Amino acid sequence: MRSQHYLTVECLDKPTESAWMALYLSGTNKNFLNATGLTRSFSRLLHRVAHFYDILHPSS
Repeated sequence: MRSQHYLTVECLDKPTESAWMALYLSGTNKNFLNATGLTRSFSRLLHRVAHFYDILHPSS
């Protein structure tokens, strides 16, 4: 017998209140690199591809 588990939208955090945003906005560079494998220079790359995607500002 198979069982399925799923999350509903109500139990998901708002993107602006997620652990990812807390780390991105106030974490240290070392912690950010350890958690994501990305450096803060990732924002430069993000800026270059932003016109191809709808990217929300962290405060929105």
